[in-house]
Amino acid sequence: MSQENSNEILDFEDLFESKPEAPKPRPLFSLNRAIISVVVYFVIMLLVAGVAVLFFYSDDRFTTDYTTIESMFYNVSQDPNGVGYAQISYYQEYSADYTNLVVIYEGPQYVVFANRANPYLKDSYTLEMIQSFYLIEDIKWSNVRPSVYVELYLFEDYQPFLNQIGVGALVNTERVKTPQAFTELTDSASSILNFAIYIVLAIGVIPLTWSALKVDFDYFKQPLKKIGTETVIGYGLMIMASIGAQFATQIIGYIADYAQPVSLNQQAIERSLLSSSGLFMILVTIIFAPVIEELIFRKAMFRFFKNQWLAMVISAVLFGLIHVSSETSFMAFFTNLITYSASGFALGYIYIRNKHNVWSVILVHAVSNAVSIAAILFLALL
Repeated sequence: MSQENSNEILDFEDLFESKPEAPKPRPLFSLNRAIISVVVYFVIMLLVAGVAVLFFYSDDRFTTDYTTIESMFYNVSQDPNGVGYAQISYYQEYSADYTNLVVIYEGPQYVVFANRANPYLKDSYTLEMIQSFYLIEDIKWSNVRPSVYVELYLFEDYQPFLNQIGVGALVNTERVKTPQAFTELTDSASSILNFAIYIVLAIGVIPLTWSALKVDFDYFKQPLKKIGTETVIGYGLMIMASIGAQFATQIIGYIADYAQPVSLNQQAIERSLLSSSGLFMILVTIIFAPVIEELIFRKAMFRFFKNQWLAMVISAVLFGLIHVSSETSFMAFFTNLITYSASGFALGYIYIRNKHNVWSVILVHAVSNAVSIAAILFLALL
């Protein structure tokens, strides 16, 4: 028998020898399921959340009515560039509720106050300096670009106040805002409302994406050190994206002579965190938001595009849009969109870097939010 033929003889022991199974292919998150997940997400965010807001506003336990006087304090406390005034007795009554306000001038009957967050505040103000707010058209806190205009809050009947500070007629009429009585959800109610909305989102989205979550869970089979390293690298990328966004918005601010404000979304989160129901907002920010948002803006949306880099760009911009939808001016919308989209870009890159494993970005997103919350709570204690 030739050597060639002998090599073709079957070894019967080989027939009964167990061989390792070929690795099973990872199930693909279907396009149909991705589309349904995104639709469910936006339906809940737009319709269900809208109904929930109306329900909360219909219950007096969740709302606070602000008189015109209280509105003056509230508005200046929310506007770092604002200047308000009130009779001394009213200031004594309400100032304890607005600790971020500071008196910059006190007259016989009125006090003039501003927001402590204003970086341009001086240590002291003379009467002439206060008068200039009302007598110089479009007066600015600073003439260094980007310059910041003084925003004046004046009651409808403001002339008695102007007479008291020696201003016969208002000149700076372009920057005047009139406080009005209004009703708003309490910060505690806002925290509960956000928690309720994310519970509904979890019920709607997670069952649709459960298979993807389960398959990607093998991310945690890696050594703990490697997971930790990847998370730290991811968080570093988030910081780098934030620095890049700040640089871009500063250039835009210098060119357009515009100072980027803190986003309304961030302000609402901070107020909710510091409320009596702040724990609900902590749970939303650290657990629910990272899971739901990464399932939608990374896992689902990346299925819409064959080019993963195009997917990264579009999902990042959409991620930014949902965080700035409540802004009231175009420049605030545009500059804050850059900031939030930069975070979306970083998360998209981390998702690609980790071979489309959604848990990798959930962890980085959660850590980033947790660090931000810790900073907010720490500063509140100072």
